[in-house]
Amino acid sequence: MCQDLAAVRTAVEARLDVHETACASAGRRCRFFEDCSKQRNRDEVANAEVVVAAHQALYSGFAVDAGSLAAMIIDEGFWASALQEDRRFDLETLAHDLLGHSLGRREGAVADLHDLRRRAVTAFAEVGPVSRTALLRAGLNAETCRLAAGLEARRIKGPGLYPGMPLCDRKRAAARVAVNARTHDLIGLWNAMANLVEGTTEFDSRLLRTSGNEVIVSGLRAIHPTLRDKPILHLDATLRPGLALRVLPGLEVVEAEAAMPHMELHLVAGSFGKGVLCPDPALSATEAQRRANRLEEVVTYVRWLARRLSPVLVVTYKDCEDAFAGIPGVSTGHFNAIAGLDGYRGVRLLVVVGRPLPSDLALAPLSRALFGHRPAGGYTTRLSGIRMRDGSSRAVRVAAHEDETAEIIRAAISDDEVLQAIGRGRGVNRTAMNPLEVHVLADVALPLVHDRLLAWEAVRPDLFQRMLLAGLAVDSPGDALLLHPGFFPGSAAAEKAFQREGFGGHFPIRDLYREMSVKSAAYRRLGRGRSWQRAWWIDGDDKAAIERLEAALGHLAAWRDDG
Repeated sequence: MCQDLAAVRTAVEARLDVHETACASAGRRCRFFEDCSKQRNRDEVANAEVVVAAHQALYSGFAVDAGSLAAMIIDEGFWASALQEDRRFDLETLAHDLLGHSLGRREGAVADLHDLRRRAVTAFAEVGPVSRTALLRAGLNAETCRLAAGLEARRIKGPGLYPGMPLCDRKRAAARVAVNARTHDLIGLWNAMANLVEGTTEFDSRLLRTSGNEVIVSGLRAIHPTLRDKPILHLDATLRPGLALRVLPGLEVVEAEAAMPHMELHLVAGSFGKGVLCPDPALSATEAQRRANRLEEVVTYVRWLARRLSPVLVVTYKDCEDAFAGIPGVSTGHFNAIAGLDGYRGVRLLVVVGRPLPSDLALAPLSRALFGHRPAGGYTTRLSGIRMRDGSSRAVRVAAHEDETAEIIRAAISDDEVLQAIGRGRGVNRTAMNPLEVHVLADVALPLVHDRLLAWEAVRPDLFQRMLLAGLAVDSPGDALLLHPGFFPGSAAAEKAFQREGFGGHFPIRDLYREMSVKSAAYRRLGRGRSWQRAWWIDGDDKAAIERLEAALGHLAAWRDDG
């Protein structure tokens, strides 16, 4: 809404009130003030009884009198917005960083700070989490660290920002803002060291020396001071108390499990990761074809389900979402872009393909910032239990992290995103008149009641399904080759495909196959010695089936309808 975002960004970086330094104060105004949509929005917020805002407002506060706010309701998944960007310090330059800028009139301030900085560099000699012992050995106790933070703070000077500031003056002010911002980073470094030596733990991975000769300070943003005393109701269908409590330390957890008797959940166990399904231009031809084949199988599985139930929502990875987009009656979405959407409450079938899985590298900084913990180990597979509707439990093999803390974060990113996807179908609101069927193709163990647990090998689309979806299935490999030449490179391949699928030259199918009603008939081709063969199809009547057969095989000698 703002027409001068550069001014706003400068004010934010300076940690100053945006309205007073960029919009209007002391008789000065931004040149866009009179027609500013943001100013109209401020008035609307001030006069509103209910305000809906992004999670970030928890840490920035509202541009209205906080005394007018009675309470806050926080929606799910807010913990990730509390993560603070890592502050990085190069050990080769740390001792001298910004020491050329004045520290005021205190005699010897620069020399004292330079000495303290050199001690810090010495304490950061070992790669990994900085140790309390190393800081104390370097002569850095809580008092000296707080002293250093106070010396750094002497460098901060007001940038003189004001609304309507000319561009040339703003550039000079921005340079001062940059110095102040870096100074705040340095103050944060000293405070992190003070907190470590004041505590009782030997290591805190929020303070980490990397192999790249850097020190990284991680942490979380705190709830804005004007909001901390407000009553907060945090509603989360995928609550992870261990994460939420890091940002809301006084949180009292009450669990309420909602029954979903009219949502049927099928878990299809197997491997459906990005490395199995998604294309990648860097892959070898062999690997690219392997992934393409597996993705085609999954698409065929969805096509088969969509013939039985419609409309359908498929949620999967962004990189392979388009593969499902052309299926009639199917809408698509991808992970990390479907939370909160309410437009799919009427779908009859919801299919989740895969699940997000953060890498070890991605989990490490999250674990440091949230828990001050550096994860050990890596991913493994293990057995986990799921609940069945009949009251029994079944074991499924899932991907999990060996480190307990990292596993909490992995589950919040991976499993909870699958739950978010399932939630788009609003199973809790379904009735016998509009039930919901959900298929999850992933190696996950969800805290939901399951109706069926199936192995992918047992439900993977077979040759018969592929032929039916192409219009017509037959029990003759030779006729199948003529009907569906794209399925087989030659007659020998057709014979082998029939044998591999276990049909042995015929299909023991009558009226129903994998929950789909099929029609069938017997036919005999022209020519001496021709035997009777069988054909199956889903749509159309005998006439349409005969026309399709004769278009590929020539005129038929006989047709015998099963009806």
